Amino acid sequence: MLTRRLRWNRISATCRNISLTLTTASKTFTHNS
Repeated sequence: MLTRRLRWNRISATCRNISLTLTTASKTFTHNS
């Protein structure tokens, strides 16, 4: 149970990091255009 929660926290953190990176990249791309 604990490991499952730990794994889910890691997955959600990774997803959040990816979406943040994509948002920053798209902002930079739009700004550079």
